[in-house]
Amino acid sequence: MKYTVKFMVVITLVFLWCVISSLASADSSDFLSNPLDTGFPVITRTGAALVTIQKDTSYTDAGAVAIDTCDGDLSTGVVVGGDTVDTSSPGIYVITYNVSDGASNAAAEVTRTVNVVTGIALTVAPVADISIGEGANTTLTAVASEGTTVYTYQWQVWNDSIPGWELVLDGVFDAGVYAGAMTSTLSFEPFTALMEDLYRVEVHDGVDTVYAEVMVTHAAGSCSFLSAPLDTGPPVILLTAGSFVTVEYGDSYVDAGAVATDTCDGDLSTGIVVGGDTVDASSPGIYVITYNVSDGASNAAAEVTRTVNVVTAVALTVAPVADILIGEGVNTTLIAVASEGTTVYTYQWYVWNDGIPGWELVLDGAFDAGIYAGTATSTLSFEPFTALMEGLYRVEVYDGVDTVYAEVTVTHMEVPTVPAANISGLVVLLLAIVFGGVLVLRCKTQA
Repeated sequence: MKYTVKFMVVITLVFLWCVISSLASADSSDFLSNPLDTGFPVITRTGAALVTIQKDTSYTDAGAVAIDTCDGDLSTGVVVGGDTVDTSSPGIYVITYNVSDGASNAAAEVTRTVNVVTGIALTVAPVADISIGEGANTTLTAVASEGTTVYTYQWQVWNDSIPGWELVLDGVFDAGVYAGAMTSTLSFEPFTALMEDLYRVEVHDGVDTVYAEVMVTHAAGSCSFLSAPLDTGPPVILLTAGSFVTVEYGDSYVDAGAVATDTCDGDLSTGIVVGGDTVDASSPGIYVITYNVSDGASNAAAEVTRTVNVVTAVALTVAPVADILIGEGVNTTLIAVASEGTTVYTYQWYVWNDGIPGWELVLDGAFDAGIYAGTATSTLSFEPFTALMEGLYRVEVYDGVDTVYAEVTVTHMEVPTVPAANISGLVVLLLAIVFGGVLVLRCKTQA
């Protein structure tokens, strides 16, 4: 009896297991309540996640399979969606795969990217280097072509500190603003000097990546973005042609002018004020033309000049100065007479110095017990002359073109001296003459 009961229990358990297995095999989701089926199906692509095909070739998708813990193989229930691949139109197509089990548990979506490409690889046209004025709104444009024709962009800027490329991000930078950093157009709204740098655009079409670089420099010009007190740099004037011009008497003269540039205001050449002398080629002489300009912040450039010498056909000359003897303490003047040339002369007197040896300048003022005056004129005066001023003198005459010289020897004139013995004899003689004269007068009176 004991074994009969045990046998019946075993038979009952086997029967129940078979019933449960049978029901589970028929429809597990019906047997188990839905809240107990919480596992998601899993989708697996058949083939690669990224496929590249040539334009106008055929494309058949490899599909995907799906497995669920409870529902088993759900591959036939996979829903294919996303883009429809059109091989006649280059581009990037994304196919999606989705499925849910009997308990409405959705699988994680799986995708496949299909790139339909032309026969020509992706390219991007060069971007021309550019100079941008302070405060200007400017845009750089990248033009991509070929490849899949579906492009993504990213602008980058060179960082010397890394060194290397770093992303340009939309938003404020210094006092300027970047916009469109992930598009084909990078805008400066506005541009500031600190944005000056080497930039590049990275273009990706899903298959290839290409780059184009562009140098952006801060241009001289448009300082309106900066407050005027920050513009403290003066313009710079440069002469066109030489600073010294010689014109023959009677010829025509056309001035070559000058150019002016400013860090902020750029080219100021048209604002140059030409002044100074008006060149008259019919009148020999030295003419000085002046050039001046100021920028928008009233910073004045350093004045620049051009000297124009109008000369006669006859070269400059200076007449000889006669040698002279001058007594001690006498006021005397040497005179230089120049002629021809430009007729505008400068003078300088020199004296020979045996100690150098060579010529040295004669300067106005005291020398020994005498005085020099007019040393840079046509007349050199001794006021008065002393023995130590004796020497060889020279006058240098310059007319802006030529230089000529005239020399003159100045000698100290000595006054003859009488010996002391002769002086006493003369005194005795004079006294005798005087005494004799007195005696003669007395005799005449008595007579």
